[in-house]
Amino acid sequence: PYLTMDLETRQPKHLEVGVSRNVVDAEVESWVRDKLVPYLQDSDDDHSTTLSPALPPPTNLSTLLSSAIMSSLERTSLTPHALRAVLLVGGGARAPLVRAAAKESLAYL
Repeated sequence: PYLTMDLETRQPKHLEVGVSRNVVDAEVESWVRDKLVPYLQDSDDDHSTTLSPALPPPTNLSTLLSSAIMSSLERTSLTPHALRAVLLVGGGARAPLVRAAAKESLAYL
């Protein structure tokens, strides 16, 4: 994507930087652990029911998904065996890290 316009040449200035999948995955895991999990554990807000009280606090993306899925199942009085499929939506669902974490989290339940 271009960032800005070069005022002299009137051409767009582009940003082209290569980032490896490992770097992206590490940043996502760090964000989940350091920002998202504490936010979801904050009992003062309405989102505190997102995580299951029956499972230990999540430490990574897989355990976060496990806790969120279990919380949904608990609220509907269903068991993990009642799941026939899980639909991942959004751009992030295409990321290999998210797909792997979803498979791992379902195996954990």
